[in-house]
Amino acid sequence: MASGTRRDWFSLHAAVLLFGGSGLFARLVDWPATSLVLGRVTFAALALALWHVVSHRARLRQGRGQSKGQTTADAVIRTSPRIPLALGVLLAAHWVAFFHAIQISSVAVGVAAFTTFPVFAALLEPLLPGQRLDRTALLASLVCLVGVVLVVVTPSDTAPGLAVSLSMARWGFDASALQGAMWGVFSGASFAVLSLANRNLVNRHGAVRLSLFETTGAALTLVPVVWLTADMGGLVQPTPRDLGLVVLLGVVFTAGAHGLFIFGLRGISAARAAVITSLEPVYGITLAAALLGERPYPTTLIGAGLILTAAFQVSRPRRASRQMSNRDLRLHHELLLLALHDSKGTNLATDQLDLTLAGALLCELVLEQRVELKEAGRWRGTMVEVTDTASLGDEVLDDALARLSTAKRRANTTNTVHRLSRVRQLRGRTAVALCRKGILRETEDRVLLLFRRRIFPTVDPGPERALIERIRRAVEDPTAPVDARTAIVVTLAQNAGVLGVLYDRKARRAHKARLGELRELSGEGTEATRAAIEAVQAAMVGVMAATAASTSAST
Repeated sequence: MASGTRRDWFSLHAAVLLFGGSGLFARLVDWPATSLVLGRVTFAALALALWHVVSHRARLRQGRGQSKGQTTADAVIRTSPRIPLALGVLLAAHWVAFFHAIQISSVAVGVAAFTTFPVFAALLEPLLPGQRLDRTALLASLVCLVGVVLVVVTPSDTAPGLAVSLSMARWGFDASALQGAMWGVFSGASFAVLSLANRNLVNRHGAVRLSLFETTGAALTLVPVVWLTADMGGLVQPTPRDLGLVVLLGVVFTAGAHGLFIFGLRGISAARAAVITSLEPVYGITLAAALLGERPYPTTLIGAGLILTAAFQVSRPRRASRQMSNRDLRLHHELLLLALHDSKGTNLATDQLDLTLAGALLCELVLEQRVELKEAGRWRGTMVEVTDTASLGDEVLDDALARLSTAKRRANTTNTVHRLSRVRQLRGRTAVALCRKGILRETEDRVLLLFRRRIFPTVDPGPERALIERIRRAVEDPTAPVDARTAIVVTLAQNAGVLGVLYDRKARRAHKARLGELRELSGEGTEATRAAIEAVQAAMVGVMAATAASTSAST
């Protein structure tokens, strides 16, 4: 993705500033945390509902001006809201714990303890299929533990303030800070679980619709809680000032911040956005000091700094020998783009597409030096051996790598291609990844008015146009420099029949010699990629032979 305009950067920073400032309302509004969160999610849900209705009507007006088959960028699949509504329970628990942490301690303590959520996410992620525990997450968790301890340590004989001398003060544990830190850590852990659960839901519901359902679910959860705790002060008599602040919290600091964040992400990569999001505790502590007069202890700032450093470390891309931005595409992404109908979102390629995508995965793993191909004799062929299991930052690639690394025995290249073609929902997950990059969108239609199917029409044709331009330049201009990745894409696309989208049979015959040259160039980056491509061809031949045999047997 591009570096973004000034408006994108301003929107993102403004959103993070609002998110960081939301903790101040726990001090400004003298309500129990349950009532405060109920007010927040109620007004946020109303604002998000209005936003959803207005944007939906705008899409309908836009759709009436489009030809049949064209689509809009923000439409989402009509999916049951039961899961997002159920996740509202978790959202309610997260926000109640966050506000309660601040109420019994300070903004600095609550915000610093909540910042542990990226570490919890990194520790919980291995529970998902195809994910592995990263050593960085373990180290970061230890750093966070030290940071939380420093957050709850306070000087016992001096007043709070930045001017406390670290060498002369006597230190002890503040009971309220300890309780606040525990609630803040629980808030971070619950938010990490919610973030992991939302990872696959956001592409099916859309960010606004998903937030609407979850805030509604949180409101429905908290209504009986507030009612049952009325005798313990859960039900409050709001003053005009408090009610105005709660409306401001729900509409501006929740729904408005959400809108600014989505707007900013349109021009800024997810990796850069993650770095900006890590500034949330900085904004929160600064606003608390400026507006509320809260001056945190030096140990609180040091602990918050350690937690922030650990959170930033696990939020960075795990490893990349070649830095890829949010819009850079892997080989399997590019092949699927070529294979999808732009407006209909259906596959144009043959039934061998899964094998071709599997070959692209193998080539990508070779190029990223995660696997090596070794000759093992005439009968066994070229064997695939995993040399590095570090994450590549791509869900499908990481799943493919995990499948190879956990296999009971090694396989040759042809069997490896077959094995990778059985990666769970290979086409669908690759398409969903392109949805996250803003290139496709996920929706559904009906076949024969009865059967539903997922389709992925194009939202942003720019990346595919750039890819087609690269392919045409490589095929039609023999003097043009061609990199190994482009040659691999051309060769795999030819194997899958996808190249027929760009060139008819007559044109392919005219460029036959050049296509042969590109097949040789596909092994220039590493000789192993040529073996991987040959494995795709061998796998396809085997499948076609088996299909022909079964067809002849049935007749």
